[in-house]
Amino acid sequence: MNLSLPQNLEYITNSNNNTQYIQMPLKEWEDFLFRIKQEKQIEFLREKLKQGFAELREIQKGNLKERTLAEVLAEL
Repeated sequence: MNLSLPQNLEYITNSNNNTQYIQMPLKEWEDFLFRIKQEKQIEFLREKLKQGFAELREIQKGNLKERTLAEVLAEL
């Protein structure tokens, strides 16, 4: 996923030429926030899958008790 900043940025500087603000079209800002939200959701799912597979390995080794689907869903 491309999380680079939109191209149509305007930099607002102070009298010392230090950047104080950035302006961009609202639609580009909304699209950027949407992409960030998607990336966070993907990362969350990736971590949950890792955790699930780690638990599965522990169950297979006998270190964790097996759970039913109903027990897993009750945790959500």
